[in-house]
Amino acid sequence: MENKYKSPIKKLLKVFEIGREQWKAKTLKAKYDLKIERNRVKFLETSKAAIKQENKELKDAQQKLEHELKMLKLELANNEERKKKLQEK
Repeated sequence: MENKYKSPIKKLLKVFEIGREQWKAKTLKAKYDLKIERNRVKFLETSKAAIKQENKELKDAQQKLEHELKMLKLELANNEERKKKLQEK
């Protein structure tokens, strides 16, 4: 077997092992970081959906209360008209 490197094979093996271990560590870190980011995205999407649902519920409640306020104002106006009519008689 012909050696195309000038350095002794024993030293090359050590250098290649170190390179491989560094590559493995970098790859594992990238996989871990990707997993963390995927979990973060999943959490944010779930949170966003919950916030949207709560926002919809609050808007519905606001509309209901605005309608109720409008009805109470009409009732108050009607009561005031009746009171005036009764006072005129």
